[in-house]
Amino acid sequence: MKLKSGQSFDYAYVEAMVKDHNDDLQKFIDEENSAQNPELKATVQKAEQVVKEHTEMIDGIAHLGGIQTPPMPSGA
Repeated sequence: MKLKSGQSFDYAYVEAMVKDHNDDLQKFIDEENSAQNPELKATVQKAEQVVKEHTEMIDGIAHLGGIQTPPMPSGA
């Protein structure tokens, strides 16, 4: 992205954020499903909700810019 500017940078940035947020959300879902410790599981569930909200926000921004987003990770 160092070589991009203006609208080209914005588009690339939003694409990267969509990918990162969706990947992170899937990791939280996976951790929640595999966590054995109840305290860890509860902490992951709380954090997962925040990541999900942020994923929904960046997906909404992407849609406004005509950028396609993947389906919400399963289990979200």
